[in-house]
Amino acid sequence: MPLPDDLKFDAASFSGVARLFPLPNLVMFPHVLQPLHIFEPRYRALLEEALDDDRLIAMAVLAPGWEADYEGCPDVCPVACLGRVATHQRLDEGRYNLLLAGLARVHIVEELP
Repeated sequence: MPLPDDLKFDAASFSGVARLFPLPNLVMFPHVLQPLHIFEPRYRALLEEALDDDRLIAMAVLAPGWEADYEGCPDVCPVACLGRVATHQRLDEGRYNLLLAGLARVHIVEELP
């Protein structure tokens, strides 16, 4: 079954910039739908920005030792999966359930503020 056009990835039109969502124990893969529950304020803001723009989020795994700086900006592994929000549901108190569709493997070159 072919993917809908809005879930296909065109590398030529990708700017190379995406919102980074690091998690300690989730490895995202291209061509996979990943359910997520978003509850932390910083990640709710990230999702809302994505929904208002291109719906792209790069899922990365936190590098070993992340526990010491989880609330700050811990290091991430250099390979991530670029995903697009396929569908979402806003819940009470601003939380979200969503399905993220993995599009392509990407390499993190630089983290922007």
